Amino acid sequence: MAGSHGRFAQFSLEDGTTTARMLRDWLTNISMPRAVDTAETTVFSTTDKTYVIGARGATIGLSGIWDSTIDGYLGPIVGKEKDFIYFPNTTEASAVKYYGSAIVTAYDIPLSVTAAVTWTATLQVTGAITRGTV
Repeated sequence: MAGSHGRFAQFSLEDGTTTARMLRDWLTNISMPRAVDTAETTVFSTTDKTYVIGARGATIGLSGIWDSTIDGYLGPIVGKEKDFIYFPNTTEASAVKYYGSAIVTAYDIPLSVTAAVTWTATLQVTGAITRGTV
């Protein structure tokens, strides 16, 4: 099985207007954990728990190196729903992409006297994530 390197990832997000901004020049980490709710249905007469499948959901975590350009893209969209496109590896012949809409729920610029200025953002996906290829 062939692998790929994370440096080929790309992530775009709409800015304060509706312009899709490629964020790869500021990104150092991307995560997109997806989960499904479950509801317990165990009854008194059983010894093993049972569950039913609920709704799916996802969040997106972004972080990277801060400058005034990325701040101009992310600062104004906190609390807003924006479209995103995520490419885990753009060097594949038919690159996989994930796309959808997300609410920017957090944007932070943590500072340390011993490190470069960085930023983090959290997005709450709303609706389905679609998987496609380029």
